[in-house]
Amino acid sequence: MNRLKLHYAYLLNRVSRWFIVVLLALLTVGIIEASGLLEIRGSLDVERELRLWFYRKETLNLTKMAGILIAIFLGIQGFYSQFNRYHVFFLSGNKGKNTLIWSKLLALITLELGIIIHAIIIIHGVGWYLTPFFRYDKDFMIALMLVAVQIVIYGLLEALLMQCFDSIFTGILPLALYWMMEVNLDYQLIHEKPWLKILHMGIPVPLYENGQWIVFFAHSQYVLWIIVLIIINMVVFCIKDLKT
Repeated sequence: MNRLKLHYAYLLNRVSRWFIVVLLALLTVGIIEASGLLEIRGSLDVERELRLWFYRKETLNLTKMAGILIAIFLGIQGFYSQFNRYHVFFLSGNKGKNTLIWSKLLALITLELGIIIHAIIIIHGVGWYLTPFFRYDKDFMIALMLVAVQIVIYGLLEALLMQCFDSIFTGILPLALYWMMEVNLDYQLIHEKPWLKILHMGIPVPLYENGQWIVFFAHSQYVLWIIVLIIINMVVFCIKDLKT
């Protein structure tokens, strides 16, 4: 627990706190706007199913965007050599590197999961109390859980890139990957293009098709990919020289 507190103290410095707070505030405002709260009173009763679909789609996309931006930022913050002077506190014993990397990855993942928890609470709170059309849907909740998996994967990818290249510009690569997958998020297109299908094998991107939220491979496969990324991050961290 003390190790996690030390990581949080350095990960959540003043710049990080402001960045995360601003993005979460924008996410909250975006969710409220997607609810139609600012529209003419009574208009929300018209075409409730269409409005419900729009609300779910918009809030899921907003959560995805904010979560991935924060995950990439935390990946940079967590592994950029200029921010890691405190690593010396972990390196006094034989298992110092192992303890350092698993506790840091755990700290990053818990922060990333906190984003999705915030989004779930706001999406359902706003939906239930500010709209006449919202209802709980298990399928939509699973889609939000898959977004959480997606956020963690992007965070682990950025952590790995930072370890390999130690440059804040590595964040451009996962951002480009996110943009490319979003632009080409079409059911038929994904089936027609093998390279898109390969990308969806590693990163779950929920797509609304035929009345339900789907991804293209088994959920367990994505969890396994997270485990693989964690192991790769740990191996790379333990075999490379630490810059102190």
